[in-house]
Amino acid sequence: MFIFDIKKYMCQTVSIALGPRAFRLALLGNHSNASLKARGPMVKETQMTDLDRPDAPAADAQLSALRARIGWICHLLRLLVVGYVLWLFGVLLYYWTDRAWIERQFSDALKLDISGASQTQFGAALAFNLFVWVLLAVMCFCLWRVLGLYLEGRIFTVEAALWLRRAGMLGLATTIADFASRSLIIMTLEAHLPSTAGYHHGFISSSDPLHLIFALLVIAFAHIFKTAAEIAGEHAQFV
Repeated sequence: MFIFDIKKYMCQTVSIALGPRAFRLALLGNHSNASLKARGPMVKETQMTDLDRPDAPAADAQLSALRARIGWICHLLRLLVVGYVLWLFGVLLYYWTDRAWIERQFSDALKLDISGASQTQFGAALAFNLFVWVLLAVMCFCLWRVLGLYLEGRIFTVEAALWLRRAGMLGLATTIADFASRSLIIMTLEAHLPSTAGYHHGFISSSDPLHLIFALLVIAFAHIFKTAAEIAGEHAQFV
Protein backbone atom coordinates (compact mmCIF):
# COMPACT_ATOMS: atom_id res chain seq x y z
CA MET A 1 0.00 0.00 0.00
CA PHE A 2 2.95 2.33 0.79
CA ILE A 3 4.45 1.64 -2.66
CA PHE A 4 1.11 2.50 -4.35
CA ASP A 5 0.85 5.82 -2.48
CA ILE A 6 4.39 6.81 -3.48
CA LYS A 7 3.65 5.97 -7.11
CA LYS A 8 0.47 8.02 -7.06
CA TYR A 9 2.32 10.97 -5.52
CA MET A 10 5.05 10.82 -8.15
CA CYS A 11 2.49 10.69 -10.99
CA GLN A 12 0.68 13.74 -9.61
CA THR A 13 3.95 15.65 -9.28
CA VAL A 14 5.03 14.90 -12.85
CA SER A 15 1.57 15.74 -14.15
CA ILE A 16 1.66 19.16 -12.50
CA ALA A 17 5.16 19.85 -13.83
CA LEU A 18 4.50 18.83 -17.43
CA GLY A 19 0.85 19.69 -17.70
CA PRO A 20 -2.03 17.18 -18.07
CA ARG A 21 -1.76 16.84 -21.87
CA ALA A 22 2.01 16.40 -21.96
CA PHE A 23 1.84 13.92 -19.11
CA ARG A 24 -0.74 11.77 -20.94
CA LEU A 25 1.33 11.82 -24.12
CA ALA A 26 4.40 10.79 -22.16
CA LEU A 27 2.56 7.87 -20.65
CA LEU A 28 1.32 6.71 -24.07
CA GLY A 29 4.78 7.02 -25.57
CA ASN A 30 6.45 5.00 -22.84
CA HIS A 31 3.73 2.40 -22.45
CA SER A 32 5.23 -0.10 -24.90
CA ASN A 33 8.69 0.16 -23.33
CA ALA A 34 7.39 -0.01 -19.81
CA SER A 35 5.37 -3.13 -20.53
CA LEU A 36 8.55 -4.97 -21.47
CA LYS A 37 10.17 -4.41 -18.09
CA ALA A 38 9.64 -6.77 -15.23
CA ARG A 39 8.06 -4.78 -12.43
CA GLY A 40 7.39 -7.51 -9.90
CA PRO A 41 4.37 -7.41 -7.60
CA MET A 42 3.52 -3.81 -8.56
CA VAL A 43 2.25 -4.86 -12.03
CA LYS A 44 0.07 -7.53 -10.52
CA GLU A 45 -1.39 -5.02 -8.08
CA THR A 46 -2.28 -2.46 -10.76
CA GLN A 47 -3.82 -5.13 -12.98
CA MET A 48 -6.13 -6.42 -10.28
CA THR A 49 -9.46 -7.71 -11.62
CA ASP A 50 -12.89 -7.74 -10.01
CA LEU A 51 -12.34 -11.35 -8.96
CA ASP A 52 -9.18 -10.34 -7.08
CA ARG A 53 -10.92 -7.55 -5.18
CA PRO A 54 -11.39 -8.43 -1.51
CA ASP A 55 -14.85 -6.81 -1.46
CA ALA A 56 -16.16 -8.74 -4.51
CA PRO A 57 -17.70 -11.66 -2.52
CA ALA A 58 -19.48 -9.25 -0.18
CA ALA A 59 -20.86 -7.24 -3.12
CA ASP A 60 -22.10 -10.42 -4.81
CA ALA A 61 -23.79 -11.51 -1.60
CA GLN A 62 -25.57 -8.17 -1.28
CA LEU A 63 -26.69 -8.30 -4.90
CA SER A 64 -28.04 -11.83 -4.45
CA ALA A 65 -29.92 -10.74 -1.33
CA LEU A 66 -31.42 -7.80 -3.24
CA ARG A 67 -32.53 -10.09 -6.08
CA ALA A 68 -34.20 -12.37 -3.55
CA ARG A 69 -36.08 -9.47 -1.96
CA ILE A 70 -37.36 -7.93 -5.21
CA GLY A 71 -37.75 -11.13 -7.23
CA TRP A 72 -41.41 -11.74 -6.41
CA ILE A 73 -42.18 -8.04 -6.88
CA CYS A 74 -40.65 -8.06 -10.36
CA HIS A 75 -42.59 -11.18 -11.36
CA LEU A 76 -45.83 -9.68 -10.05
CA LEU A 77 -45.24 -6.36 -11.81
CA ARG A 78 -44.55 -8.13 -15.10
CA LEU A 79 -47.87 -9.95 -14.83
CA LEU A 80 -49.67 -6.72 -13.94
CA VAL A 81 -48.07 -4.84 -16.84
CA VAL A 82 -49.16 -7.43 -19.40
CA GLY A 83 -52.58 -7.83 -17.83
CA TYR A 84 -53.21 -4.09 -17.77
CA VAL A 85 -52.35 -3.63 -21.45
CA LEU A 86 -54.61 -6.49 -22.53
CA TRP A 87 -57.44 -5.41 -20.21
CA LEU A 88 -57.33 -1.81 -21.44
CA PHE A 89 -57.41 -2.96 -25.07
CA GLY A 90 -60.52 -5.03 -24.36
CA VAL A 91 -62.18 -2.11 -22.55
CA LEU A 92 -61.56 0.23 -25.49
CA LEU A 93 -63.07 -2.18 -27.98
CA TYR A 94 -66.00 -2.99 -25.70
CA TYR A 95 -67.07 0.60 -25.05
CA TRP A 96 -66.40 2.00 -28.50
CA THR A 97 -68.56 -0.69 -30.07
CA ASP A 98 -71.44 0.42 -27.79
CA ARG A 99 -72.50 3.59 -29.55
CA ALA A 100 -75.49 4.17 -27.27
CA TRP A 101 -73.23 4.20 -24.21
CA ILE A 102 -70.87 6.75 -25.83
CA GLU A 103 -73.81 9.00 -26.71
CA ARG A 104 -75.09 8.87 -23.14
CA GLN A 105 -71.67 9.77 -21.75
CA PHE A 106 -71.40 12.80 -24.01
CA SER A 107 -74.92 13.87 -23.17
CA ASP A 108 -74.49 13.52 -19.39
CA ALA A 109 -70.94 14.89 -19.05
CA LEU A 110 -70.70 17.49 -21.84
CA LYS A 111 -74.36 18.17 -22.68
CA LEU A 112 -73.69 17.30 -26.30
CA ASP A 113 -76.00 15.39 -28.59
CA ILE A 114 -73.76 13.31 -30.86
CA SER A 115 -76.46 10.94 -32.03
CA GLY A 116 -76.11 12.40 -35.54
CA ALA A 117 -72.38 11.65 -35.78
CA SER A 118 -71.35 9.36 -38.62
CA GLN A 119 -69.55 6.04 -38.32
CA THR A 120 -66.50 7.72 -39.82
CA GLN A 121 -66.46 10.16 -36.92
CA PHE A 122 -66.73 7.32 -34.42
CA GLY A 123 -63.98 5.40 -36.23
CA ALA A 124 -61.66 8.42 -36.09
CA ALA A 125 -62.36 8.86 -32.38
CA LEU A 126 -61.52 5.21 -31.77
CA ALA A 127 -58.27 5.63 -33.74
CA PHE A 128 -57.21 8.46 -31.42
CA ASN A 129 -57.77 6.25 -28.40
CA LEU A 130 -55.90 3.34 -29.98
CA PHE A 131 -52.91 5.59 -30.69
CA VAL A 132 -52.68 6.40 -26.99
CA TRP A 133 -52.99 2.69 -26.22
CA VAL A 134 -50.06 1.89 -28.52
CA LEU A 135 -47.87 4.41 -26.66
CA LEU A 136 -48.95 2.85 -23.39
CA ALA A 137 -48.20 -0.66 -24.66
CA VAL A 138 -44.67 0.33 -25.72
CA MET A 139 -44.10 1.94 -22.32
CA CYS A 140 -45.22 -1.27 -20.61
CA PHE A 141 -42.81 -3.25 -22.80
CA CYS A 142 -39.97 -1.03 -21.56
CA LEU A 143 -41.04 -1.70 -17.98
CA TRP A 144 -41.17 -5.43 -18.77
CA ARG A 145 -37.61 -5.22 -20.06
CA VAL A 146 -36.39 -3.33 -16.99
CA LEU A 147 -37.93 -5.87 -14.65
CA GLY A 148 -36.41 -8.70 -16.68
CA LEU A 149 -32.95 -7.18 -16.30
CA TYR A 150 -33.50 -6.89 -12.57
CA LEU A 151 -34.43 -10.57 -12.40
CA GLU A 152 -31.22 -11.42 -14.29
CA GLY A 153 -29.19 -9.57 -11.66
CA ARG A 154 -28.30 -6.63 -13.93
CA ILE A 155 -29.80 -4.08 -11.56
CA PHE A 156 -27.18 -1.34 -11.30
CA THR A 157 -26.30 -1.26 -15.01
CA VAL A 158 -26.44 1.36 -17.74
CA GLU A 159 -28.69 -0.90 -19.82
CA ALA A 160 -31.32 -1.10 -17.09
CA ALA A 161 -31.16 2.67 -16.58
CA LEU A 162 -31.65 3.29 -20.30
CA TRP A 163 -34.73 1.07 -20.44
CA LEU A 164 -36.09 2.83 -17.37
CA ARG A 165 -35.55 6.19 -19.02
CA ARG A 166 -37.37 5.00 -22.14
CA ALA A 167 -40.30 3.93 -19.97
CA GLY A 168 -40.39 7.34 -18.30
CA MET A 169 -40.24 9.22 -21.60
CA LEU A 170 -43.01 7.09 -23.07
CA GLY A 171 -45.06 7.57 -19.90
CA LEU A 172 -44.71 11.32 -20.32
CA ALA A 173 -45.65 11.08 -24.01
CA THR A 174 -48.65 8.87 -23.20
CA THR A 175 -49.97 11.34 -20.62
CA ILE A 176 -49.68 14.26 -23.06
CA ALA A 177 -51.20 12.26 -25.91
CA ASP A 178 -54.07 11.14 -23.69
CA PHE A 179 -54.91 14.74 -22.85
CA ALA A 180 -54.67 15.81 -26.51
CA SER A 181 -56.79 12.87 -27.69
CA ARG A 182 -59.69 13.94 -25.48
CA SER A 183 -59.90 17.26 -27.29
CA LEU A 184 -59.56 15.56 -30.66
CA ILE A 185 -62.26 13.02 -29.85
CA ILE A 186 -64.70 15.68 -28.67
CA MET A 187 -64.08 17.91 -31.68
CA THR A 188 -64.41 14.93 -34.01
CA LEU A 189 -67.72 13.69 -32.61
CA GLU A 190 -69.26 17.19 -32.47
CA ALA A 191 -68.03 18.21 -35.93
CA HIS A 192 -71.52 17.74 -37.43
CA LEU A 193 -73.15 20.09 -34.93
CA PRO A 194 -73.91 23.72 -35.86
CA SER A 195 -71.70 26.44 -34.45
CA THR A 196 -74.54 27.62 -32.22
CA ALA A 197 -74.40 24.34 -30.28
CA GLY A 198 -71.23 25.38 -28.47
CA TYR A 199 -67.92 23.57 -28.56
CA HIS A 200 -66.01 21.78 -25.84
CA HIS A 201 -62.30 21.42 -26.35
CA GLY A 202 -61.47 18.80 -23.76
CA PHE A 203 -60.81 18.63 -20.07
CA ILE A 204 -58.06 17.85 -17.58
CA SER A 205 -58.53 14.76 -15.46
CA SER A 206 -57.61 14.86 -11.78
CA SER A 207 -55.12 12.03 -12.42
CA ASP A 208 -53.23 13.88 -15.18
CA PRO A 209 -50.91 15.84 -12.83
CA LEU A 210 -50.18 12.63 -10.90
CA HIS A 211 -49.25 10.80 -14.10
CA LEU A 212 -46.94 13.66 -15.09
CA ILE A 213 -45.28 13.61 -11.67
CA PHE A 214 -44.64 9.87 -11.81
CA ALA A 215 -43.32 10.02 -15.38
CA LEU A 216 -40.90 12.83 -14.54
CA LEU A 217 -39.85 11.01 -11.37
CA VAL A 218 -39.04 7.86 -13.36
CA ILE A 219 -37.00 9.91 -15.83
CA ALA A 220 -35.08 11.55 -12.98
CA PHE A 221 -34.36 8.19 -11.33
CA ALA A 222 -33.21 6.78 -14.67
CA HIS A 223 -30.68 9.60 -15.11
CA ILE A 224 -29.45 9.09 -11.55
CA PHE A 225 -29.07 5.30 -11.98
CA LYS A 226 -27.32 5.72 -15.34
CA THR A 227 -24.80 8.20 -13.94
CA ALA A 228 -24.21 6.01 -10.88
CA ALA A 229 -23.64 2.93 -13.06
CA GLU A 230 -21.16 4.83 -15.25
CA ILE A 231 -19.27 6.14 -12.22
CA ALA A 232 -19.16 2.63 -10.72
CA GLY A 233 -17.85 1.24 -14.01
CA GLU A 234 -15.11 3.85 -14.22
CA HIS A 235 -14.18 3.29 -10.58
CA ALA A 236 -13.95 -0.48 -11.11
CA GLN A 237 -11.35 0.05 -13.86
CA PHE A 238 -8.97 1.75 -11.43
CA VAL A 239 -9.49 -0.42 -8.37
